[in-house]
Amino acid sequence: MIELMNKIKSYIGEVAYLGPSFLQESAEVWLNCGDLGGYALGALRRGVKHILFDATSPVYPKIIAIAAHYNAYVRPLKETSTQV
Repeated sequence: MIELMNKIKSYIGEVAYLGPSFLQESAEVWLNCGDLGGYALGALRRGVKHILFDATSPVYPKIIAIAAHYNAYVRPLKETSTQV
């Protein structure tokens, strides 16, 4: 299944495999890590620069801080609710 969000292409299960053709599909590929912080950290260590991550996850702020050290970008999958 493909999720499209502007120029973002993300394939279900792609976070478990980062093969050589993965980064050749598009100039800007966003890896969908869901709420799996370990996969997001592994992707950052492998050189992925664009990550989609669940903003409702308690580790979301930590993932953003760590991504900044790798000069990577994190975009939220779900917006946090601020309604009272």
